[in-house]
Amino acid sequence: MSSSPPPGILQEVERALRPSVEGGGTGVRTAPVGGGCVNQAVRLQTDSGDSFFLKWNPEAPPDLFKAEVEGLRALGRTGSVRVPTVLGVGSHWILLEFVEEGPVPSSFGRTLGRTLAQLHDTGGEAYGWDRDNFIGPLPQVNGRRRRWMEFWRERRILPQLRRAVDGGALGSADAQAAEKVADSVDLLLDDSALRPSLLHGDLWSGNVMADPDGAPVLVDPAVYLGHREVDLAMAELFGGFPRDFLPSYREAAPLPPGYDEVRRDVYQLYPLLVHVNLFGGGYVGSLMARVRKLLRV
Repeated sequence: MSSSPPPGILQEVERALRPSVEGGGTGVRTAPVGGGCVNQAVRLQTDSGDSFFLKWNPEAPPDLFKAEVEGLRALGRTGSVRVPTVLGVGSHWILLEFVEEGPVPSSFGRTLGRTLAQLHDTGGEAYGWDRDNFIGPLPQVNGRRRRWMEFWRERRILPQLRRAVDGGALGSADAQAAEKVADSVDLLLDDSALRPSLLHGDLWSGNVMADPDGAPVLVDPAVYLGHREVDLAMAELFGGFPRDFLPSYREAAPLPPGYDEVRRDVYQLYPLLVHVNLFGGGYVGSLMARVRKLLRV
């Protein structure tokens, strides 16, 4: 993989930079940054001393980065959490404010818990989103539903389950067991007291950072309106968060009974299916452990 963007993308980015760069000096140098496993990224430094974050993928679906822009702006509009400012977007790239990563203060977990609770206080009338988007590079279907259980089964579990079967990552016996759980979500979940909340949608520790002041910054969202516990379940699945993050969240926004016993496992099925589809069989064991547990319930 190249560490520099293709010339065509760089030319588009330089045009997008002109209104944002003092004095119009848009000659750029690139410096490597830590990146994800799907897209490539660099820090752009202009002749005038400004820094920007550029992420690109020549093979990305044409609307992948546009969906990311929409998600970042939706999170930013809540006023609850900092996200990078969007400076430009193309079919295969996104240009963002470069946020310097600062030291993580001892209070970070508590602040993040309260921040996420405030974010989840933003809601809507139905579950889903105005358009489909992506989780990583995979399509994420967001057609609106009034009932949460229907949305979780039809828009989250079943599309990823079909992908796993069609791609050969999941055998027929495991797929049948997982589908049985999907068919049972009405028994496992209760949406009578729920309200749609704005979710980050891909809340693992790599999508959270501290800015120079120690404040939380969220990146790479896969937003939609859903049950707020989905973000918590994903954060717990992959770990890496401060120990006081979840207690702080629960203090700010207490959870009804049943999350620890049942709902966390139900909500972890989706990111595990996504990882089965992205990375193969190494995640099948974790997925099926939760499926078997839920079948016993």
